[in-house]
Amino acid sequence: MSPVPKPKQDKWNFHADAKGHWRWNVTTPEREVLRASAEAYSSRSDAIANAKRYGYGGA
Repeated sequence: MSPVPKPKQDKWNFHADAKGHWRWNVTTPEREVLRASAEAYSSRSDAIANAKRYGYGGA
């Protein structure tokens, strides 16, 4: 019997915009945006702290 493949998971993305402010979004495996930050943050850690309020479980 072959192993059952793991379901594909949503992906959290953190990026700096053109002004150097940080934003986040979460996408499906098909690259559909499920949710995105409504504002920009001055640091990556601030963007991560905001994303955690919406379910981000990473570092």
